[in-house]
Amino acid sequence: MNPVDQTLNEILVGIGQAPRPFPTLDNQSIPFLREREHNTKIRAVQPVFQPALYYNYKIKNNLQQIIAKEVAVYTRQLMQDVKKASFLENIDRVITSGVSYPDKHSKIEIIP
Repeated sequence: MNPVDQTLNEILVGIGQAPRPFPTLDNQSIPFLREREHNTKIRAVQPVFQPALYYNYKIKNNLQQIIAKEVAVYTRQLMQDVKKASFLENIDRVITSGVSYPDKHSKIEIIP
């Protein structure tokens, strides 16, 4: 600041005015940065859209549905096989017991 004040005094003298007593300052050192600075940077990276994740989710979901359907089909087939075997066993008992075929008004009793 001292050179600026000195220049102002010279300008004032040059235009015919009395110089003003600007105070002279001692040189000062002002640190703009602290001795120990701390910079924190956070960076988060996330894909905006990754199609592989979406399609993988759909595939796994559909795969679970397919497995559930396969179990249902297996259960129905097993029930059908058990009923068919039971029916055939009963028919075989009737045939091997020597009972003649009934007419439409008689009842068949199967005794296990």
